[in-house]
Amino acid sequence: MKLAYVLLLYIVIVRGGDQSCHNDHDCRHGNCDGHNLVYRCLKTNHDSSGQCQCLECLTNHDCPHCHDHQFQYCSGRYYTCGCEECTHDIHCTNCAVGQTGKCHRHHDTERKFCQCEGNAQTTTVKSPLKLECSHRKISVIESIAENLHVEDNRAELCPDTTKHQTSEAFVINKCNSTARSSWLKGESVKSLCSSGSITQYTPISTFHQNENMAAFFIDCSASNHELKVAVQTCTDPPYILMLNETTSPKMSDFHIILQQL
Repeated sequence: MKLAYVLLLYIVIVRGGDQSCHNDHDCRHGNCDGHNLVYRCLKTNHDSSGQCQCLECLTNHDCPHCHDHQFQYCSGRYYTCGCEECTHDIHCTNCAVGQTGKCHRHHDTERKFCQCEGNAQTTTVKSPLKLECSHRKISVIESIAENLHVEDNRAELCPDTTKHQTSEAFVINKCNSTARSSWLKGESVKSLCSSGSITQYTPISTFHQNENMAAFFIDCSASNHELKVAVQTCTDPPYILMLNETTSPKMSDFHIILQQL
């Protein structure tokens, strides 16, 4: 209370307060010599009356808007306008996921600033993995012997039908794979054939923009540029297909399948 009285006395002496008031309306006839000053009724604590003073502001709304994404504020100590990074928590929005923005006041300068609190969430991106299902060799051979289409709803429909029995359906079903949309192009089958580092019944595929073929690698000849695969099409159930560099698709079109989980 004593400090508030001293502060009011300072303002009265320095700023020329000489009229008692109960509200701003009582100060409507006052004049201020300084620029951007208004005659306001300044009260201390919970007093019912105060003194008319030439002030720059009493509340934040009395101050002009700031630039550069800052917010106007009115100093409660000196009744002058300024610009700060924030006046409320809602102004602090530049935080990472999992953190909350808080508006704090600096202990020494009394300036307000934003601070992000809490632990930020980190997103781990997993590397794509090679689609492996060579252990499904017997199942692939059985499907060829049965001479029946393999269907799987994770694959696209065959054109003009209600059947999910594309070449991708054969691979997706046997390998319990995700849809083609999550497949990525791996190493070239032709180069793996040359080095002898590809296992029988490894799932492989072409990666064109349109009309792709997925299949199971069976054998290859690097010298003759020949590739033997197990495949099905929309019109043909699983069978053995021989490919080379003159067929469509070509041997060099095929790559192992990487899967983004």
